[in-house]
Amino acid sequence: MESGCSPWWLDSAVFVQAIVLGAGYMFTAHSRSYLWH
Repeated sequence: MESGCSPWWLDSAVFVQAIVLGAGYMFTAHSRSYLWH
């Protein structure tokens, strides 16, 4: 199952971006709930 030639740095960038977005979303959610309370 080959999905073409995708460099390792591309997959790594996508993985890191996903984690950063997830962490940022959770941080924003907690910050909003904390500020609202």
